[in-house]
Amino acid sequence: VEDHERVIAHHTQQRDYLQALAVMSKQQSEEVYYKFSPVLMFHAPAQTVDAWIRAGDMLIPRKLIPSLMRYTRDRNAPNDRNVHHGIRYLQFCVSKLDSTDPAVHNYLLSLYAIQDSDDTALLEFLSRENFYYDLTYALR
Repeated sequence: VEDHERVIAHHTQQRDYLQALAVMSKQQSEEVYYKFSPVLMFHAPAQTVDAWIRAGDMLIPRKLIPSLMRYTRDRNAPNDRNVHHGIRYLQFCVSKLDSTDPAVHNYLLSLYAIQDSDDTALLEFLSRENFYYDLTYALR
């Protein structure tokens, strides 16, 4: 009956997050992504970001920032040790979707700044010719 929202809600209540993501990826309503992404990003960040990337320009990255803010990288997870999935998605938005939204650029900048690794990615981002982040924000 095409009631994807109810099916996704059922799977998340059953803690079957990968199945919820599979159903979410098969439907065309962007609102469903925004509604369920916070819980999915918390429990299955890599797969959630993969679903967002597959959805491409159907989604508005600014509306996914609250979901990204709920994400905390688990340093003990064997597959996620050096990957920050929030950065991975925002890099996709900036490089592939050509996002010019200052909120996306500002949040990516802040994630680069708090990242534990070297500052290469941050410096590369700051040295881009076209920038859309708030300069005052960047200095802070």
